[in-house]
Amino acid sequence: MLVRRRGETGRDEGRPSDDGSLVDGVDQSVRDSEGNVLLRDKGVFVTTFQVDTKGDTDLENDEFLDGSWSLLKDAGSHPGFYFDFCAAARSPGTNVPKATSVRLSPAPCAATCRCCRHTRRMTDEALTGALADTIETARSAERDLFGGLESAILERPIREGDWNPKDFQAHLTAWKARQADRLGAVREGRTVAPGMDDPEEDALNAELRAARIDWDWVAVVQEADAVTDRLIQELRQSDPDALRASDRLLTGTFGNGVLHTLTHVRWLLEAGVPLDHRRVAVFEDEALRVLSATAIPDVARAVGTYDLACYHALRGSPDLARSLLRDAFRIDPELIEFSRTDEELHSLRGDLEGLAG
Repeated sequence: MLVRRRGETGRDEGRPSDDGSLVDGVDQSVRDSEGNVLLRDKGVFVTTFQVDTKGDTDLENDEFLDGSWSLLKDAGSHPGFYFDFCAAARSPGTNVPKATSVRLSPAPCAATCRCCRHTRRMTDEALTGALADTIETARSAERDLFGGLESAILERPIREGDWNPKDFQAHLTAWKARQADRLGAVREGRTVAPGMDDPEEDALNAELRAARIDWDWVAVVQEADAVTDRLIQELRQSDPDALRASDRLLTGTFGNGVLHTLTHVRWLLEAGVPLDHRRVAVFEDEALRVLSATAIPDVARAVGTYDLACYHALRGSPDLARSLLRDAFRIDPELIEFSRTDEELHSLRGDLEGLAG
């Protein structure tokens, strides 16, 4: 029998489970032997996963089903979830996150101990799940926004000599496909194609467009859905350590989600294409949610937040852009220098120093 379970931590009710994970609520603190607080976990954290119960009521023999775990909500402060305590205990002098100067003492821990396997598996799946979320969210918005246009508008160039909305959808799909190919190549040990400069990308975009220019809308949609499924499948099979270690794999996947789609949505809006403005607003909120996922490593999350700030600056929402820039600069201060010459932030040039401070 397969059972889907849901775990949630909160402020008012609940207890820690026997294996140290948190279920159904209450703030949790980790202290050292002298009573000093090392970290405090609070807020709401909702997960879901499936287990094989083996047809009985004995919880001890339940078998976790790989790939079934997903993060539904992370609201609050949960440093303990993203920290490998067993690895820290094996490394003398490791700092506990958000802690005082107290350090963990080295202690023996088997590499296959239950807490290590459980925490690592959930952290790994949180990363691939967050990346999959940005891909799925982007495709859902594409389906609604592009699919909501009349056929004549889909085929009409947004400006004289420019692409039409159908071309933009095919373009978004083609780059998702390239990212799926990269992930597949890494997984299979094959050589990944080198990066390209701007002229090479322009030439490739022209080639990709020419290959699909005679497709009807149904074929474009079918490819978009199939490629999205393939990219998500590749993500689920990817080695999370390989994703973290490769800026190209991580930011390439991240960038081919909501950020890429938002860029072209903005272009269509600026050209007067009658997209559903209410759905655009929902998509903007969704983008903020997926780009804020704490499972995404800081550098990629900072770049995503920065790019979203640029989007809102160009869309005429300076207050939101300032807030996002402040967050991006806090996560990765190296973005401050880059922002000073970024033409997309021209309207906020006078605010940048204050936001950086």
